[in-house]
Amino acid sequence: MVDEDSADLTTADVPVERLICPKCGSVYPPDFRFCPDDGTQLAPDIPLPRLCEICGVEYPDWVQFCPFDGGRIGKIPKSSQVNPPKDLDDVCRTGYDFSALGAFSEASALLHRHFLRYFVAFLFLAAVSALSASIPYIGFFSGIFIFALLSGGFFSMFLSASTGGNPHFGMLFSQLSGRYFVTFGTALLKWLVLLVPLLFAFLFGLMLLIRVIGLFSTSILDEFRKDLSGHGRSLEIGDWLLSGGWTPFLLILFISVIISWILLTYLAFAELLSADRVNNPVAAMIDSARLARKHYWKMMMLVGGIVALNLVAVIPCGVALLYTVPLSFAVLATVYVKAVGVKTIYE
Repeated sequence: MVDEDSADLTTADVPVERLICPKCGSVYPPDFRFCPDDGTQLAPDIPLPRLCEICGVEYPDWVQFCPFDGGRIGKIPKSSQVNPPKDLDDVCRTGYDFSALGAFSEASALLHRHFLRYFVAFLFLAAVSALSASIPYIGFFSGIFIFALLSGGFFSMFLSASTGGNPHFGMLFSQLSGRYFVTFGTALLKWLVLLVPLLFAFLFGLMLLIRVIGLFSTSILDEFRKDLSGHGRSLEIGDWLLSGGWTPFLLILFISVIISWILLTYLAFAELLSADRVNNPVAAMIDSARLARKHYWKMMMLVGGIVALNLVAVIPCGVALLYTVPLSFAVLATVYVKAVGVKTIYE
């Protein structure tokens, strides 16, 4: 539907050869103002670009389906009908349709389309975060701070691509005012909420791995105890982790993993919502929980798949994370866009 004010300006001020009715599609001469059949105000008959209905990339006339995601190519107004925004309350009430496997497939196509740009952007994000994490005494928190500061811009690159925009490296910094600080606040608050359960899950998971290896090679445990010697309280805690009873150890690990999994699921869309439409970090986290709760088990499986993929990527010295982490961002962005569309226009 064409906005009346914009249609007035367009038809009155811009010379056109013919006009078209936005409602019925009938074409009329330039001196007409309203459609004789339904009374709709006419608009200029401007040729529309042929865009993929899924990703919004423009193609020439001979291409019928997108080579990246299989989407049908049609004449669609750029940025206005490719993944148009939906009302958040309506979506939370009626739900949305997505497939976890389909999300990974579409996200992979989205990632490959501008892979070098995403790779360079993530490499910069990871390098700056790692350098910040190496600062003595405050490194861990400064690393989270920098990652939260830039992650919103990284999400914006995927939102831009999903609306047919042109994602670029500058988007990491392009929102360093206004809404971007809302995204930064949301990311920082989210990771602070996740900090304790994730630390427990990581610590007890690492100790479990060492204990299992120690069943076959006691020298591993001896080396670890030697590293802890002279650290006072750390040695006592390490001894309990390595030699204490299995039941409380596994129980703590199980509880921390479940809590982390639930929180990651509920907060999966928090940064995307604040980057796109919500102006309050707390509201973004609440709305993310509302969206996730509508398809809770499917979202649990999706988040579990993302975490498992990145854990496997750690095995080859973490090099594979350079691909799997951007893919994780792309998967969440893909599901978000399918659910509620994109409200902010990214050029």
